[in-house]
Amino acid sequence: MGCQERKNTSENNSEHQIADSVSPEEDLIDFEISKLSNRIYNEAQLDDRWDDLVDVEESVLDLIGLDSKTVDTYLVAIDEDLEVMEEGDFPENFETQAIRSRLALVRVFVQKSIFYTRTDDHDSLNVALGQFFNAYNALITRIESTHTEISRTTRDSLLFQELHIENLDGVNPTLVLDTVQ
Repeated sequence: MGCQERKNTSENNSEHQIADSVSPEEDLIDFEISKLSNRIYNEAQLDDRWDDLVDVEESVLDLIGLDSKTVDTYLVAIDEDLEVMEEGDFPENFETQAIRSRLALVRVFVQKSIFYTRTDDHDSLNVALGQFFNAYNALITRIESTHTEISRTTRDSLLFQELHIENLDGVNPTLVLDTVQ
């Protein structure tokens, strides 16, 4: 999905959609799925720089409305997307242990969910899917907080440079160098 399409969706910082999984009794189970905000996609240029994340997010959102009989195929596809993402390069600012470890945990819960789809243990499947969605949401939250930290650090650095340059006006540059060192 391109940047333009993302701009046309809601601009909330923390967009959520509800995914439904049907138990054997046809009871709907609601799972909240976090979606990375359009602002972060645009500011960090993730559409252009992190195709693997875009693929994983689209695959997870495809789970919306599926029942327990069809979820297996989608979970296998998500597992494949996560494997590609794990093995791929992350954008420099997002290459952190915190993000990589959360990604690995998401993959563990996807694989656990796949296991339970094949055993027809619907109660355990619903628990595993809940763990998967919680881990996925934690991954998205960590990507968002990493972006916020980077943005704040960049902004503070630029502000400091402006202040430092303003303080140089009328001051002997040698004196400033001596004080900084």
